[in-house]
Amino acid sequence: AHDLLGMVYFSGQKQPTEAVEEITKAIELNPNEPQAYYHLALVHQTQGKLAEAEQALKRAIELSPRFEDAHFTLAKLYERNRAAEKSIQAYRALLAVKPGHQGALYSLGYLYDSQGKGAQAREVLEQLTKANPRHADGWYLLGRIAEKENRLTPATEFYRLAIATKPDLVDAHYNLGFIYRSNGKQDAA
Repeated sequence: AHDLLGMVYFSGQKQPTEAVEEITKAIELNPNEPQAYYHLALVHQTQGKLAEAEQALKRAIELSPRFEDAHFTLAKLYERNRAAEKSIQAYRALLAVKPGHQGALYSLGYLYDSQGKGAQAREVLEQLTKANPRHADGWYLLGRIAEKENRLTPATEFYRLAIATKPDLVDAHYNLGFIYRSNGKQDAA
């Protein structure tokens, strides 16, 4: 009840201080409840108390190693703080729990790409698009990687797949047009 009341304070009434008090009471009454630690982490995160959020998420995962939301939130927390290696480890831990987690696969692909690790990015993004052929952002990122590697035929196909899945994906249209133009296909561009 204290945990739920804390979430009402947090979500409904935007009173984070009261939320922390109630969730902390819930943890005092039941220190082995991972959901309460997860909720506490969410409140701390919005308050900018990132170290406290990290510790609460780690405790939630310790209590419930298959807690997908806690893994994903921890990975995102590291990613926002530009702790790429910790973020990668957290996404990998989540993928060990749930191998097809689309958010983790996409984010991991994005991180690998930003680090210049094209082969690793491609590998996880191919897993993602195989599991969900309608993941437009996954196709788009595969297109960008192929284009950076000067593999224009696959880049063209990936951009087309991104557009077919999400017709208003402007960047895919632009990049596809650029490839067409550079290949002398003005009408297609």
